[in-house]
Amino acid sequence: TLYPGCLQLFQFLDTSWDPVDVTSCNLVFLSARPHVYKSVAEDQSYHLFASLVKDRRMHSIPTLLPGDLIRGLAAMLTYACLHTTAWKLVGEQKYNTFRDFAALYPEYDFVFCGDNGQGDLLAGQLMVGQHQDGDSSDSSEFDPEVEHEESVKCVLIHKVMEHQDSLALEPSGKRNAQWEEDLRRRGLIFHRTYVGAALELFRRGSGLVSATQLREVVQAAIDDFEWAVTSFPDFNGWDEAATVLAQEIQEANEVLVAEGLEKVNEALQQDVKRAAEHSRAHKLR
Repeated sequence: TLYPGCLQLFQFLDTSWDPVDVTSCNLVFLSARPHVYKSVAEDQSYHLFASLVKDRRMHSIPTLLPGDLIRGLAAMLTYACLHTTAWKLVGEQKYNTFRDFAALYPEYDFVFCGDNGQGDLLAGQLMVGQHQDGDSSDSSEFDPEVEHEESVKCVLIHKVMEHQDSLALEPSGKRNAQWEEDLRRRGLIFHRTYVGAALELFRRGSGLVSATQLREVVQAAIDDFEWAVTSFPDFNGWDEAATVLAQEIQEANEVLVAEGLEKVNEALQQDVKRAAEHSRAHKLR
């Protein structure tokens, strides 16, 4: 899913990207999809990547690291009974894949972006050095004693479901506001939109996002939202999405004005209304 503003933020986080060098590629996707016959799954993803680059929505064609067939099948087959717990092995596999990849490029720093819908949160917790008590993994490759990954600058987790329903290292009853704050101090940041993610990175003074870049992420999020609403006008969740995004744009605008920059105007609810009216008119014709 391409959330508003995410591709622009990815470009800014790719600090060593060279637009002149076509081989420059510092964007990496950790997929849960396994490698299958003749790279069928990967080819579908790369076709999408190429179209996004061609449309100038993505700055570079990324590297795609596939998942594991056995773990992926196990998660899909057991999800009906285990719910998000079914993705535990997938989350651990993503972490192991990241470690192997990072070991090839020790001179690089990394920012991991994901959501809390499947195994990304668990993988992110392991990346910032939060581990289980003892080795409760069924994977012989999984090492819960590994130290904090110093190359991980931060982890951005898009909150797409409630904490109690997601997969994490702790039992659901322990996932309260203090738990979220403890993770934030470790470098794992929950966000509702990518505007909120960029805003938090700016506020942390990490140097990953400047005020000017924050403004560009806000503008890109508005443009992306308008495109999405126009392309899929029948989606029932646009009003709620517009409300959340507008709230975080307002918060970002306050920071931009304080930094001496011009705020970004948004009219997201009007975009939703126009798209809905256009869709209804199209159906009546």
